[in-house]
Amino acid sequence: MSDEHASAPADTGSSATDPAPTTAARIPATAAASTARPQHPLLRLSRGALADAVRSRPLTLVVAGLLLVAALVTALPGPHHALSTGIDQVFDGDRPAPWWAWTAALSVIGDAHQFAVALAVAALGLGWAERALGTRRALVALLATGIPATALGLGVALSGLWMHGSWSSWAARGIALDPLIPLLGATAWATSVASARWSGRVRVLLIAATSAVLLYSGQPAAIGLLAAVLLGLLGGRLAQGPRPRRRRSRHETRTLFALATVVLALGPLLTVLVATRYGVLSPLGIAVADLGPLHPRDLDDFGDGLSELASVRVVGPGPMLVSLLPLALMLIAARGLVAGRRIAAVVLALACAAAAVAGFVYFGVLPATDPDWGVDAGASHLWELDVWRAISTVVPALLAVGLLLNLRVFPVATDRRRVLRSVGLVVGGFVVSAGLFALVAAAVPGAFRPHPTVLLVLQELPDRFVPALFLRHDRPSLLPHSPLGHLVYSGVGPLFWVVVVLALLLLLTGRRGLPVEATDADRIRTLLAAGSGSLGFMSTWAGNRLWVAPDGATGVAYRVVAGHAVTLSDPLGAVQDEAHRDAVIAGFLAHCDAQAWTPAFYSIHDDWRAALARRGWHSMPVAEEAVIDPAVFTTAGKKMNDVRTSVNRAARTGLRVHWSTWAELPLPIALRIDALSEEWVAEKDLPELGFTLGGVDEMRDPDVLLGVAVDDQDAVLGVTSWLPVRSNGVVTGRTLDVMRRAPESPNGVMEFLIAEAVTHFRSSGVSEVSLSGSPLASSPDEAGAPLLGAVLGLVARTLEPMYGFRSLLRFKRKFGAAERTMHLSYQDAAGLPALGLAIAGCYLPGLSLRQLRAFLRRA
Repeated sequence: MSDEHASAPADTGSSATDPAPTTAARIPATAAASTARPQHPLLRLSRGALADAVRSRPLTLVVAGLLLVAALVTALPGPHHALSTGIDQVFDGDRPAPWWAWTAALSVIGDAHQFAVALAVAALGLGWAERALGTRRALVALLATGIPATALGLGVALSGLWMHGSWSSWAARGIALDPLIPLLGATAWATSVASARWSGRVRVLLIAATSAVLLYSGQPAAIGLLAAVLLGLLGGRLAQGPRPRRRRSRHETRTLFALATVVLALGPLLTVLVATRYGVLSPLGIAVADLGPLHPRDLDDFGDGLSELASVRVVGPGPMLVSLLPLALMLIAARGLVAGRRIAAVVLALACAAAAVAGFVYFGVLPATDPDWGVDAGASHLWELDVWRAISTVVPALLAVGLLLNLRVFPVATDRRRVLRSVGLVVGGFVVSAGLFALVAAAVPGAFRPHPTVLLVLQELPDRFVPALFLRHDRPSLLPHSPLGHLVYSGVGPLFWVVVVLALLLLLTGRRGLPVEATDADRIRTLLAAGSGSLGFMSTWAGNRLWVAPDGATGVAYRVVAGHAVTLSDPLGAVQDEAHRDAVIAGFLAHCDAQAWTPAFYSIHDDWRAALARRGWHSMPVAEEAVIDPAVFTTAGKKMNDVRTSVNRAARTGLRVHWSTWAELPLPIALRIDALSEEWVAEKDLPELGFTLGGVDEMRDPDVLLGVAVDDQDAVLGVTSWLPVRSNGVVTGRTLDVMRRAPESPNGVMEFLIAEAVTHFRSSGVSEVSLSGSPLASSPDEAGAPLLGAVLGLVARTLEPMYGFRSLLRFKRKFGAAERTMHLSYQDAAGLPALGLAIAGCYLPGLSLRQLRAFLRRA
């Protein structure tokens, strides 16, 4: 039913403001008469851009200039002790160095890589923050986050030194002061005034990136970076004061999870950019930076406890692949998260949980219980390592918990047979890899030392599949002693992880947009091709199940909520006659009875309501569907005055409609549509509605046609999406789903879009255009169903201020469309209150039954 995203005042143009004055309108008349010598266009453009930067971002230019000057000074020959950035340089013995040394160090970068990163963050991050906050507030954000965060990082490192901590002794050689600290703090501060879409993405990016830097580099400055981001988020929120909570769409939530996953997976590359690496996950970074095996004399770089004996387990191509392939798995899973694949979320959650368990075992249980462990867990100088290890365990555990708690935003399931094949592939890969290791140990015992026994093989076998960072201090049970031993010892782990990666790729291949009951996806589309009602295509959306009649020619799409099987409009497929219709109903009722579900037919048309009435079922109207015949549609006449005015205004101002599917959209247009959706969701007090109301995820289906209103500058002013209605495989109708309107768009954009759509569909042979129904917008017959009418009426009144269903119904009547009533048919009036809650649950699938009751009580 036509979109919840178009409340009447916003989408009908009835209250839209006049367009903003153009740039040309603001130019003084005297400028036109200027007789100055004409300049080259590129010169004018560059001068204009520089002037704009000086006016709007002077702080950014000053900071970038300081960074450049500092880089040039440190590149000159001569002593640079006062311009260094380590703890040994900012502290002279037990006393701090002069204040000017600290100030200078905050603008100095260690090498070219870090200078490039700092300059980019200054230009992009601080530039964005200054434009959003203003110069004065951006300067306050720099100081308010940079000073305390830097002091915190130094304080933690110095406290560790004074307490003779092992990590602090190593990290004292690293970077303690970093200009990125205030820059990232100011960027985080600015998210408090950014749009809902970008504030969430920037926050996740900053937190994930600084956490990864802390875990992989482990330098004192990394503590300051994370602290600055947290202080910036807190300071921005306090400075802005209390604000209503902004919700995120399901698509945006998936994007944020994917972004965090990608940043953590790419963490090893961060250590390539720093000269010293002391984080608990630094072995992964070292494996990337040093692609060949290390000589025993170089093993000191890995920290205490890594002996020559164990070096073969953590360096070289085999251990490197075992460390990096799980990260590749994370990147592949991140792509699946964006696509809404539930299996990607589950696999990633299991992988993160496995990493957390491995960290707990290798960093906690074994050091505390195994006397032969490479590091004495009770050593007083290693207490900092225990903290690092705890963090390395907590981070993947938090990501796993977050994914499992938000599985509802990943509605796209995978065929069960494909899941079983992938699981079988993983199990087979493990059996082959483990069997190969055991076979060589038994058949060629001289390939290992000491002599391999069954117990030693079983003890060493799990370590062959574990990333190298967990094995830094683990005493090996077996070591290779021949070329064959080296090949098997280092090769079985990569072999297994390659199989795991291939299995995940197998899971994530195939068509996107399948419903939760993925095994029904192809059958739903086959039935839709034969025929369906105007809302039939909505059965392809996530959350629906399918019952297929014994003849295979018809089926019913439905959702199960609180013990009720609520159908989605009319059954699917070609119905031959009334007897066939009765047989379909009888079969579905028998299916529900076998599952102990209470059936209800929602948003059905008159023919199906009449068939159920013959069985003694009751019904009530729930929506009025607006239907247009393209062959007779015209904008002439008094009743069509608003529509005609909108079309004429659009023609005068150069508006046009761009028709395409989502995949064919130019990237800037797709991004703008995505942003419009996120801005709309952020303004609502409830999560996105579902069931008969689509969103961006549903717009991405290749069968959905988009009509985008753009001006002569290709700026997106509005968008509509149209679902196909097929008969015998041919598209015979289109149904309006999503409507979005840009806040800056002129009056009448939606009227123009719909009128142009009807004309466009007429030329393509479509015989019926449905503007869909406005859910819960009609007045139910409370005399026939007072309890259900009261519940649905309460839900409708509560959602009306946010979704404007009744306003939307009035808007659709502008087009002179015929109205068809949609009904809810039910069998027993005794269960009507529970049925009302079930229907509310269909529209708000993220809420539990208890939350629904609480929501209705507040209403």
